[in-house]
Parts: sequence; structure tokens; C-alpha cells
Amino acid sequence: MSELIVTLVTDAGPIGIGEAHGPFLSQGGAESMKAVGQILERVTPLVVGQDPFAVERIWQDLFALTYTSVRGIPTLASQRRQLVTAMSAIDIALWDLMGKATGKPVHALLGGALRSRVPAYVTGFYYRDGERAEDLLREVRTLVAESLVDYLIIDSTWAGGLTTWRKAAVMTELYGVPLAAHHDPQIHVHAVAASPTGFILESFADPSRDPLWFELFAERPQIIDGFMAVPDAPGLGLELRHDTLEKYGVRLQ
Repeated sequence: MSELIVTLVTDAGPIGIGEAHGPFLSQGGAESMKAVGQILERVTPLVVGQDPFAVERIWQDLFALTYTSVRGIPTLASQRRQLVTAMSAIDIALWDLMGKATGKPVHALLGGALRSRVPAYVTGFYYRDGERAEDLLREVRTLVAESLVDYLIIDSTWAGGLTTWRKAAVMTELYGVPLAAHHDPQIHVHAVAASPTGFILESFADPSRDPLWFELFAERPQIIDGFMAVPDAPGLGLELRHDTLEKYGVRLQ
């Protein structure tokens, strides 16, 4: 599992934190991270110096690079996956910045929390080398995770940020489709809480599956009795652990 961390520093002081991930990063390893780092350098002129409250305009400029040139930056049509990964982290960092600048949690910026806590399902059943059928059966017996329903699952860290989530949330409300979140519950708790059809979060019970969830934050949100409380701290309410960044991280810029 690889995770891209982007921090946006403002001249006013607040620092925005954004995250992105996906199969592109996980499967490509260091080379994929290097490619995304190059994309971040190329799109910097579309982000640095901008008002973070112009998040929709910034998102539109970045997304437009998937098919055309924007303000002198050549199109990145052949590197769409790398671009969307980069813009996911940038967009989430902008939402974090807006929250910190206003002293409000991100869910308040998304329209306000419609619930005080959000249910979370646990992810499991990942094959490991040497695993046997009885090992999987043992895991099944230890997890509860739910009846199948028709729903839409979105990952803002993979699909273009919280701005993309907001667009999907409008569509799911229109059609009455339950909206679930994939990965990064510390970000998606804000999005699910503020979505009329917000349904459930993904969570991680196994540190070997995703050590970053357990080690990346100074104080990560807790899941109690299958629910994560909706945070009330400004922005995403997250603080990175620099020792974890030093332990696992590779600086791209």
C-alpha cells in the first residue's frame, strides 16, 4: 500500500494536508511515486498563489489537463492516472485549508453533518503468501463486516478529491442511491456525514494491511462499536506524525 501526502503551505500560516492512493501507486512502487512527483511539479503554477477557496476553479483547471492544455501547461492526457492521483491529494488539502482558515470542520463546508457518527465496515480477506483456506475461514469467523445492497462507492483520494465526491453526492441524492466510501476513513467521515445518502466508511482492523492508518496521525479518529464519530476540529482535524513520514516516506519535492 502506497499513500501520497501533499501539504499546501499558505502565507497566512495554515497548512493543508491531502492524501491520495490507488492501484497505480501500489503496483508501480517507487517509479509510480516518482511519476506523480513530476506531475505535481508541472501543475504547481495552477495551484501556488491561488485562493484555496477557489477550489472548484482549481479542480476544473487540473481536470482539464486530462484532455487539453491549460494556461501554457501541455495536456497530460497520456498521464491521466498520475494526474488524477496528484489532483486528489491537492484537492483534499485545499478543503483542509478552507476548514482551518474558517475554523470549521470539512463536513461543515460540505453542507453540514447530517449525522453525528458514521458506521464503518472492516476490510479483510486479502491473500498473503503461504495462506491456506483454513486461514481465510478463521478470518471470516472473526469479522461481522453486512447484507448486500445496491450502493455507490467513491474514493476521493483516488478519483479527484472531495470536489469529485461532492459531485457524486448530488447524483446519488437524485437517484436515492446509498453512498459508501472506499479507503481513508479519516477523510471520508466528513464526506459521508455531509451527504444525504451517506451510508458507510471503510476501516482497517489489521495493521499489516495498512500500517499508515495506525501510524500516520498524531491522533487518529477512533471507531467505537462500529461507528466513527464526526470530528469537530477545523479542517480534516488531522496532524501528521513526522516520525512516521521519516520511517516510510520518500520526499518527492
